Amino acid sequence: MGIKKMCECSGLATLNETDTQIFANICPSCFKEGSIVTFITTFDTSGFSFSSNSVNRPECLFSNGQSILNTNGTGTLTRDDETFPVTFTLNLVDGPEENDDIIVINFAGIDTTGQVFFSSFGFFGLEEERVTVTSCNSIPINNDLISSRTNRNIGYGFKEIKIYSKGKSYHYN
Repeated sequence: MGIKKMCECSGLATLNETDTQIFANICPSCFKEGSIVTFITTFDTSGFSFSSNSVNRPECLFSNGQSILNTNGTGTLTRDDETFPVTFTLNLVDGPEENDDIIVINFAGIDTTGQVFFSSFGFFGLEEERVTVTSCNSIPINNDLISSRTNRNIGYGFKEIKIYSKGKSYHYN
């Protein structure tokens, strides 16, 4: 039996344009395990691909109908015939209106020749279904929604229990 801390929010972003593909699944099911970021670009003549090795628990902000997820981590970038480790930061904005979602991703590392590599991409005015950021501060149990402000005892036999208490989330299995 282990305890896993839940994420504050989860996020999903997909973009499949002519010269750029992004897939980010951050804190699926509100837990860090299984988080992934992939990025491929053929923009200009210096295209590259990236795949995350680790994704850190995100920081989240919810205000005025906007949901913002910020995370970072490490991964592997492949450019031409070289592969090297990089860090990344990812910002997802899920706006309340149509065509106001945003994806910003930055990469920084040192390539195999010792040169600093830095690349930044921003995608603005995206359709609503491209970015989704959801709060993890509510837990669905038997079609009821139990929030952090609800104090309720439930006496069912569970294989897995998720608890949010005093600003922290825990997972028991």
